Amino acid sequence: MSMCAISCLAMFFTDSDAVTQLAIDAGIVPKLFSLLYSKEIKKRKHAVWALSNIAAGTITQLQVVIDVKAMERIMELFMNDVEEVKRECVWVLSNAVITSDFKQLQYLLNIGVTESLCSVLSTKQLRVLYTALGGIHSMLRMSDSSNEVKERIKRCGGLDALENLQENENQCVYLKVVEIIEMFFDTEDSFGMDDIPSIFDSYCLSTLSRIYVLLTTTVLSLIHICRCRRIERCRSRWSPYH
Repeated sequence: MSMCAISCLAMFFTDSDAVTQLAIDAGIVPKLFSLLYSKEIKKRKHAVWALSNIAAGTITQLQVVIDVKAMERIMELFMNDVEEVKRECVWVLSNAVITSDFKQLQYLLNIGVTESLCSVLSTKQLRVLYTALGGIHSMLRMSDSSNEVKERIKRCGGLDALENLQENENQCVYLKVVEIIEMFFDTEDSFGMDDIPSIFDSYCLSTLSRIYVLLTTTVLSLIHICRCRRIERCRSRWSPYH
């Protein structure tokens, strides 16, 4: 398959879930999977990009990607390939988490997606960083009744990385990190009687702070809408980021 054909297909997948389904029904996913083993870096990169847009579709479409074992190969590329391919893999992993149902999320956790996304938190590439944060936030939200994701994030150093990102100068990153920590890693669960006055004193400020973070993050996320139909999950190949 030529580079031009792969690029056209990837753009094709940003149109709608119905259009993407037509390509899936025609058998495109196994062909893209085979390209993940290409010796040409650009073919691997574009194939990963195309799969990231399929993973941003429906639960059923994500399952097709999972069924051909593409996610395991994506993990291998993320661990071992060149930087430009690894960057595309982050989009696949994050999109898969955001799209997934509970069963699919468990599969993604088992192949190490949590640890992979956490390893991205040290990157200086803001768009890739924000993409990883989106995936981490989504998996925490979906597994809120369980501590599995929280423990995975702590064990791999992800919580430390999140705390360090509170110093990030980018407002979108800062607010997203604060939202994640406030919502899922508030560890002040126990206190003594001596702590009660200070808790009451700070309650209103804490509540207002959370409301501010939530509203501001929502507004900034809406402003940050991508060119294509799916917000920040499908991308145009002719973006300045590629």
